[in-house]
Amino acid sequence: MQINPALAQAIEADSGFELTQVEFIGAGWFAQAYRFCSQAKHYVVRISKHYHDFLKDVYAYQHWGQQLPIPAILAHGQFADGWAYAISPHIAGQTIVSLEAAELRQIQPALFKSLQQLHQLKLGPVTGWGSVNSQGHGRYQSWAEEVLDIGNYKFDFDWHDWIKRDDQTGTLLRQGYRLMEQLLSTISTERSLIHRDFGFDNVLCQPPTIVAVLDWADFGYGDWVYDIAQQSCYGQAEIYLQPWLKFAQQHDLIPDNFEKRLHCYWLRMNLTDLIVSQLRNDWHWQRKIVAELSWLIENPVVVRLNQ
Repeated sequence: MQINPALAQAIEADSGFELTQVEFIGAGWFAQAYRFCSQAKHYVVRISKHYHDFLKDVYAYQHWGQQLPIPAILAHGQFADGWAYAISPHIAGQTIVSLEAAELRQIQPALFKSLQQLHQLKLGPVTGWGSVNSQGHGRYQSWAEEVLDIGNYKFDFDWHDWIKRDDQTGTLLRQGYRLMEQLLSTISTERSLIHRDFGFDNVLCQPPTIVAVLDWADFGYGDWVYDIAQQSCYGQAEIYLQPWLKFAQQHDLIPDNFEKRLHCYWLRMNLTDLIVSQLRNDWHWQRKIVAELSWLIENPVVVRLNQ
């Protein structure tokens, strides 16, 4: 996948960087990343139609870049056609998702320690809960308000319409939402920094060291257990949750109502993704979500503590 030449020229003119030896690194749902060389140094340029995401990267680096290895944003901007860019230093490392099982086990103590440090960072004089704007203020007045809004601002849909549907999707949404409300009523939490997409493609390592925490587009404020739930959702419990439980027991981190919190947040993720998977016409993913959501509706979550 090559970067559009006209867009590359616009980035050069706006940023002052010369884009040479451009090499595609990878792409997510909303952004593409390219490595390039400028004046004998290597950088990464990301392009997206969601400039707000890059501004949140800037905020994260400015406020927590001294405590966590968050890459600096050296230049960023948006053009009239909606395309935006952000340039960072290139950092050598492997993504967590690329590691073999033995390598993952080696890096997990450092991974979990970094996540613990993230949750303990000071927020400063900002307001609100849940997803934040580029100035660091949360969009919601409470954590419950954030959890109960199962929409996704990057997709144009009203979940209230979906939950009224007279089909399997509507039935699962209604059943899951009611259970999520019940579980949420048992949860009280302090306001912590949460990444909401930690690990996988968004953490780089040079085992046994974490060298970069990337992509702060979804960060917000709320219950830090949400990050544990996100990391261990969709069949990842044995890979991530069980090792984290061992780490958490060693550091006395397991909070009250942990199982209900996991259950609540797994429901929330599945409810949103049940809709998103259909908007993306990803029917293989949709079938997996139906199976997991059905299980979560019918069964309590019980974690196995390490002895």
